[in-house]
Amino acid sequence: MGLKQAFGRVKVQNHGVPFRYKSVPEPGGHRKIVKLSSGEEYSTCCNLCGDRRFRLNINHVFGTRIEGVLMEHVAHCWNEDCDVLPELRPIGMGGSKVVISEAFRGTISAEAVATDSSERFKRLNELVRIDRLPDAHPAREYLAGRNLPPDVLGAHYGVAYCNDPDPSVSIARFRIVFPLYYIAAGSWDMIPVGWQARAIPGFSPRQDPKYWTSPGCMRGYFMYMYPWALPHEGLVLVEGPTDAHTIGPPACATLGRRVTMHQRALIVDGWAHRTGTVVLIGDPGFEEDWAKNYDELRQELGDHRVVLFVPEADSNKLGTAEIHRRIRYECANRGLSSPV
Repeated sequence: MGLKQAFGRVKVQNHGVPFRYKSVPEPGGHRKIVKLSSGEEYSTCCNLCGDRRFRLNINHVFGTRIEGVLMEHVAHCWNEDCDVLPELRPIGMGGSKVVISEAFRGTISAEAVATDSSERFKRLNELVRIDRLPDAHPAREYLAGRNLPPDVLGAHYGVAYCNDPDPSVSIARFRIVFPLYYIAAGSWDMIPVGWQARAIPGFSPRQDPKYWTSPGCMRGYFMYMYPWALPHEGLVLVEGPTDAHTIGPPACATLGRRVTMHQRALIVDGWAHRTGTVVLIGDPGFEEDWAKNYDELRQELGDHRVVLFVPEADSNKLGTAEIHRRIRYECANRGLSSPV
């Protein structure tokens, strides 16, 4: 019951089957619990990384002690670079069921995660800024074809082209790289925390995944273009980097369809004390996800501050002038100021 309240839908495996283990003595009088069989387990969607595929697994003994050993490593999110364990807080037990009603309460500061991500994420070599590539280069042609000026993206935002031969980042090779930064509270120093590499249609050897996030980057804690949006009174929230660039500041990209709890915290910290409008532009076909984002942000900022609309085409196809016109129209209909 507690899991359903915290996460929504929960799938149960091995209903009623106990956790089987053996206890192994270790130096210093400690013991190690070795799992023989998991028994009853729960799968749900991870709120931290915006998961929609029930990739968070929690064992029914999570948060209990077996022979004095705290069972905290029997919960895991299988999405890339999602470290959910520090965020789970078991607060009670109901029979053999874990009750978690305060999951993901922000026990780790964004500054600490940013520092850790800055140290851990894989740096790329042989990056060439987009504005320094020849005019006929596929990366420049792709961006120009999406109504994005390559010279501006390269010179002002550090968008680059990757030619790194390192096998550990081979997926990023021959892709457009969008660097991800964070600004710590009380500072204007930009901390590099990762990147997303975008496949160039018909040119990059690997087209799947379309976007690949740098290993070691906890993207659910950050938003793309956040440092450029932060000085503005309002905010426009979109999913992908190219959507954000089409709109320009004050746009941020969530790098996923669901706004994570930590991204909401960034929005609240940055814009709750302001009077500007927060506009969410959802992608066609994913209205349900953006409706949830809208409801969650309204609870944080109030009904009068947040606007949601889903155009019939994505921002890149509409172009800057048209998407700006629609943002102004949607805000005017609600008697609100436009952030663009």
